[in-house]
This record gives sequence, C-alpha cells and structure tokens, in this order.
Amino acid sequence: MISPVPPGDAHEAWNLMLAHLFAHRDRMQAAAAAERLTFAQARGLVMLDAGQAAPMRDLADRLICDASQVTGIVDRLEELGYAERRPSARDRRVKELVVTPAGRQAQERLRQVMADPPPALLGLPARDLATLRRILRRLAVELDLDLSGPMPPAVRAAFAGARSGARAGARAAAADGPPRREAP
Repeated sequence: MISPVPPGDAHEAWNLMLAHLFAHRDRMQAAAAAERLTFAQARGLVMLDAGQAAPMRDLADRLICDASQVTGIVDRLEELGYAERRPSARDRRVKELVVTPAGRQAQERLRQVMADPPPALLGLPARDLATLRRILRRLAVELDLDLSGPMPPAVRAAFAGARSGARAGARAAAADGPPRREAP
C-alpha cells in the first residue's frame, strides 16, 4: 500500500514534478529502443563523456549502482559498437570505457530526445516559462547539483552561469535573468 503524500505546497509541487517526469518515460524508452538499448543501457551511454576514457567504476557511480551491474550495460554497448573497453594506461587492472564514433552519434540522438521539451511545456505562456526556469535554476544551485558531467549542451549552457563564481553570485545569476554562456 502506498502511504499518502504529506500535505503542503512543497510536497504537492515535488509530486507534480515527479509525475510529469515519469509521464515522459515512454518517450525516453522509445528513444532507447530505437538505438537497440534498454533504458538503463541508454542512460549509461548518455552518461559517458565522448571526449575521454573513463573507468567503469565512474559509470557505476554516475548510474548509482554496483560496478558489477555495469558489466551487462557495457557488454551491450560494446556489442553495438557504441563503446570499447580498454586497459587503463595508469593501471592495467582497470578497464576504461571509450565512446566510439557510432556511440557519439547514438549519444546525440538520445540527448536530442532528452533535450526536446514535451508539448505541454512548449504550450506554457512565456511569463510562466521564465518563472519556471528561474525557480529550477535556483533549486539547482541550492542543491549544488553537479552539472559538469555529460548532458545535453543546452542544459549545460543553461546552468553554466549558475555554476561559475561564488555561490552567492550564482544565486543572483539564477534569479536575475538569462544564464551567462561559458565553454563546457
């Protein structure tokens, strides 16, 4: 039995955000299936940095799972030619993951689906959308979210200003207007 949600505006807002995100999971699963991946495998691919090799342990940390669970994900990425395992130059016992050119293309397709807003969001009045963006930026700063990892470029650009400088300056940037663009 599911316990009732505690009363309050913050609880209602949080549950509405969760419901909205979960309502769009089918879209993400369809994008993963188009790449012949499960949702978990697609998440793994999207979280890899196409520009540098990373230990499998890093992917496990990003996916918030045990390293042993990453093996199956990486097996599938290798099978499809999206990633390769290589011995680390620093420690040959460590396997690093490298995204292949085919993997970079698949990442871009998946990230495009992730970055495309759903119709309901596109239908919001400009003023409401600006308010929502300002609130979400403030929450990202308050939570000290690590927005430096692999993500759609538009998301990285949106928060670049909020992540630079002192935390107080970031709060002001998030509250006062459009983000400043910085190189990722």
